[in-house]
Amino acid sequence: MGWYMVQSGLSERTSVSAYRLTAHLALAIIIYVVAAWTAFRLHPSSESDTVAIDHTTPNGGALALATLVFVVILTGGFVAGLDAGLVYNTFPLMGGSVVPPTYGDLAPMWRNWFENPAAVQFHHRTLALFTLGIALWLAWRRRAASTSAETRRAWLWVQLAGVLQVTLGVVTLLLHVPISLAALHQVGAVGVVDGHVVGVECGMGRCRDITRLRSDINGGDLIVLVVSPPTSDTHACPSSLTPRSPTFGRPAPRRL
Repeated sequence: MGWYMVQSGLSERTSVSAYRLTAHLALAIIIYVVAAWTAFRLHPSSESDTVAIDHTTPNGGALALATLVFVVILTGGFVAGLDAGLVYNTFPLMGGSVVPPTYGDLAPMWRNWFENPAAVQFHHRTLALFTLGIALWLAWRRRAASTSAETRRAWLWVQLAGVLQVTLGVVTLLLHVPISLAALHQVGAVGVVDGHVVGVECGMGRCRDITRLRSDINGGDLIVLVVSPPTSDTHACPSSLTPRSPTFGRPAPRRL
């Protein structure tokens, strides 16, 4: 997909196709989410964790919010592909109005959604603000309903990451998209994705596992861990991810 994207800029045009750029971005996000989700699922729950599962609210809201975040990121791909951040560098209005005057310049109408820089920027900023509002509300509801400190911290991260990302996006726009801020805004999108993956996992009662997975590496110490399913001899351990001695004559795990 990366080569397919680059190939679009090696002919009569000197920039890559916004469609291909966004497809490349979508695939990267999907791969990242699958990798992160798999990492969390490789840290299975033990019997002592079952009491921490919080089913006070359904998980559908977290999944819907994660989907919204994905759509916002895709609109950001079109903003980057069309250099849409270089037009209407004002906030909250665009050209003195909520909807930019050049919103419907292309025909048929659907082309404006993907090929009109003004319309693409309008969609990105509008969807981002809408998603932030939903995220703040849902996170507040989840934090209020949960009795788990890990769950409350996870949804607090969702709130903070969303506010920081939107703020950074607005600052980037007002400063006419300096490369450093634009790159930081893209990195921030990954942080938002992280927060929502953790939020979805917490809705499925796995916050304690995620917290323990992160705390297995502490104080700057790198520990070699081997993943194994929970058995009767691991119930006494604080986590089912426990340091073990590798086989086949390899040296035992050590701190670096």
